[in-house]
Amino acid sequence: MTSKAKLIARSMLLAGFAFVLCAAGTDPNPNHPGEVALGKDGDTWVYKSFPAFLPLYIFEGDGNGTSNCDAVCAAVWPIIRAPDTARPTGDWIVVQRADGRKQWAYKGKPVYTFYYDRPYEPKGAGRVAGWWLEEDFDGTPLPGVKPKPKSGAPRPAWRLLEP
Repeated sequence: MTSKAKLIARSMLLAGFAFVLCAAGTDPNPNHPGEVALGKDGDTWVYKSFPAFLPLYIFEGDGNGTSNCDAVCAAVWPIIRAPDTARPTGDWIVVQRADGRKQWAYKGKPVYTFYYDRPYEPKGAGRVAGWWLEEDFDGTPLPGVKPKPKSGAPRPAWRLLEP
């Protein structure tokens, strides 16, 4: 790594710590893993991935302590991966995925980001299970794909994680 790249990496890390420390005095829930940051977005407390600061989501279709987001799903909804040495803290636990990876879960619900999000621009809230198999991100039908019938029980949706 070049010295310029090291300087940029250190600057980004310090900026991330500054974001977390700004909230330290009034943080409503100081117990969260290092892969997650808690800060204010306007007047609202929000969890973000660290250090990318992407919005975090939970999936209504996941069971308590279980991820139902398989390999195809996880390509669209990347997991918040927990290191092998991770231990539960506060409302956060570690769940073992079927693919062998460990994932952070908040109050038992596995936590994800969305591939199309940018910091402070959540675009995944309200999307339903399987949408990526039927339509493009903007809602236009994919060519040659016959949408599944929308009748029956509503499909589980993704929603933003809030403390």
